[in-house]
Amino acid sequence: MVQTSGSTIAESFFSLVSAAVGRRSSLASLCLGYIRDSRIEPTLFSTANGVGESTKAALGRKSNADAELFIYFDNADDSTINLRDFFPRSDNARILITTRLRDSQRNYGSGRNSAIHLGALTEDESVKLLTLTADIDPDVPQEGSISNLIQELHCLPLAIVQAGAAIFKSQWSVDEYLQQFLLLRTSLMDGKLD
Repeated sequence: MVQTSGSTIAESFFSLVSAAVGRRSSLASLCLGYIRDSRIEPTLFSTANGVGESTKAALGRKSNADAELFIYFDNADDSTINLRDFFPRSDNARILITTRLRDSQRNYGSGRNSAIHLGALTEDESVKLLTLTADIDPDVPQEGSISNLIQELHCLPLAIVQAGAAIFKSQWSVDEYLQQFLLLRTSLMDGKLD
């Protein structure tokens, strides 16, 4: 999971949700438990709450509550896990799933408009995102390098953020990163990872 200043993006999200609600609710804690455990282990917060040893016990407890329930599954990219097993039986539940699996709408959606597909950014948006995440001065002439990298990344936001973070952390230039990226991609495609 992506780390940002000692906390995950999901934890930051739940801090914002909790601030909006005015308190850190047990609902937010339950949802955060799901996010922290990317394998969806069966013990979750149910043991801590004294309601049993399983995720289903925790969901059963929350399903019986009249309060609204929000559950967020981040990076749900393992097709062997049936997330429906973790959906509460409640009309008050709202579920957000982020995934790269294209058939997720068919598996988890409840209608034609139940999924939002996020595509590529425009080239201008991609340049702004890369310069922001890599902390590159947009006034320093690197436009050709940035444009080449963005084209290689197909203007995909996650790929651009990862590239920007790597450039920032390694202090490489965009050209140096692009060379390393192309070498690694070629090695992976050739089945050689030395």
